[in-house]
Amino acid sequence: MLNDTQENIVMIHQNDNHLIVMTRKIEFLNDMEIKTIDYVLYKVFDNLEAFDVRSRIATASIKKEKNFSAFLDNVAVTNNQRNLGYGTIIMERLLTDASMFKISLIFGEIYEGDINTQEKIERFEHFYNKLGFKIDFEKMKMYKYFN
Repeated sequence: MLNDTQENIVMIHQNDNHLIVMTRKIEFLNDMEIKTIDYVLYKVFDNLEAFDVRSRIATASIKKEKNFSAFLDNVAVTNNQRNLGYGTIIMERLLTDASMFKISLIFGEIYEGDINTQEKIERFEHFYNKLGFKIDFEKMKMYKYFN
């Protein structure tokens, strides 16, 4: 566990001149049911003494809803780290954990800013389709069922 942040390290990957470290923070309701799961991907260099906002390169969260569903929220990769696979890394872990925690449906909203150019639409579709999401641009929703 990292200091008092309640983040637990769930993955460490060595790259050429840095480490990629993923943390997960689970917030529970009073009855110990999961409320939210937050993921952060950090890019760590030798000269960095602590995990902080400056070293964050990707984030993702799910918020548990009723009936074994979860709302996908806050999927983001910093601009200078896009197209390097970090979004896929964090989302694959999120989806693995969702399945392990018996979540049967993950759904999310599509925001206008995510798809306001043809390039953004293509990137959005490519990213979420490869992760198994169904996209409904008419309803501005996306979803993924687990078996």
